[in-house]
Amino acid sequence: MTQIPRRRIGASELETSVFALGSWHIYDRMHFEDAVELVRTAVDRGINLFDVGVYSAPDGPPAFTDVLFSAIIRAAGVAREDYLLSEKLWLEGWDDQAGFRPQLENALFRVGDEQADLVILGDLRRDDVALRDIVLSLASLREDGLIRAWGVNNWSASNVQSLIDLAAAEGVAGPEIAQLKYSVSRRSIPDGEPFAALWQQGLSMQASDVMEGAISRAK
Repeated sequence: MTQIPRRRIGASELETSVFALGSWHIYDRMHFEDAVELVRTAVDRGINLFDVGVYSAPDGPPAFTDVLFSAIIRAAGVAREDYLLSEKLWLEGWDDQAGFRPQLENALFRVGDEQADLVILGDLRRDDVALRDIVLSLASLREDGLIRAWGVNNWSASNVQSLIDLAAAEGVAGPEIAQLKYSVSRRSIPDGEPFAALWQQGLSMQASDVMEGAISRAK
């Protein structure tokens, strides 16, 4: 059986399959037994990165795809050391005193785990949180064993560079990966010069929206 190849995420210790299995409201739209078969098949083919980040507004309806994943992965008989768990953290949930910790602890409680191998920071839609505070909050989570590496989702190249520079100045780990929208019809940002400079520094890219989020039909 052909196995999906793997690559290292940035300069971290994480080695991941080149394809990941996301869960954006997926598992709560499937029959449980089908979801178990999906996850088992993915692992058997070599996929080891599972994104269980929850996409739900604070005032929106509750989402349960991450809670379901905790049961699905057990039912599929997948040992924890055989897969990498990726969580999302959101600036909208930033705590001025505790940073990302309460949000992450709640996410780990929901998924039934003690550590996220990777966390991805959601879109930067606030300008009242200092980037240095973000870097130090993530460094604290990493020091305490709650995460192993971190990255960003749809941040500008200049802001990512600022995170890298701040982390270097503080002597802590910076971002290892940038999740960007990337497809045959949307390539200019990841392929442009600003991000090229980041790839040369060792930052990895995770392509998202490779099918542009949906298949549309012309009328």
